[in-house]
Amino acid sequence: MARISFDAMLRDSISNKQTEEFLRLYREPLKEEVKIEEKPLKIFISFSEYSENIYLVEQLLDPFLSHLSFDVHYWRKDQRIGIPTKIIEDIIDNCDGIIALYTKDDKIEGGSYRSTGNVTFELGRARLPAVILCEKGTKIESMPYSTITVIHFERGKFGQLFLDLLKVLKNSRWIDIKTSMP
Repeated sequence: MARISFDAMLRDSISNKQTEEFLRLYREPLKEEVKIEEKPLKIFISFSEYSENIYLVEQLLDPFLSHLSFDVHYWRKDQRIGIPTKIIEDIIDNCDGIIALYTKDDKIEGGSYRSTGNVTFELGRARLPAVILCEKGTKIESMPYSTITVIHFERGKFGQLFLDLLKVLKNSRWIDIKTSMP
C-alpha cells in the first residue's frame, strides 16, 4: 500500500488555494496567528525626589517594570504645565495600580526614619491596588487602607528587592510569568 502524505491527501480533497491556506496555518505557531492585544497595566510610582530615590526609580524600577510590559508613570516622567498636585491626581486616576517608595527621608524620634508626606498622600489618594517598597529602618506612620502589601528592602540589595517585587506581582496576577523549554 502506498503512503500518501497529509499534504497530498488534502490537495486531492479541496482546492489548492484552500490547501495552501490550511497548510500555512497548520505549520505556523498559533501565537503568530492569534494576536491578543491587551493594554498594559498602568502603574504610578510614588516617591520623594531625593537623588537616591530618583536613581532607583528612573534607572532601575521604571526599566524593570517597563520590561515586564507595565506602562509606568510618575511625576518626573509625566510633568506638564499646571498645578502639580492636580496633575499628580490626574495621573494617579488614570492608573491601575500604585507602587509607593517609603524611604529614609526624614529622621524622627527614636532613631528611625519616615518618608515624605507626598508618598502617604498619593498612596491614600489612589485607592488602587498597591505595593509599598519600604526601606529597612523607615517607619510607615499610617496605612491609608489595610490591604497593602509591604516589601522591605535594603539599599544596595536591589536584586533581592526586584525578586520580591516580581513574586508579589505574579501572586497578585498583575503579570503572567511563563517559562519556555528549548
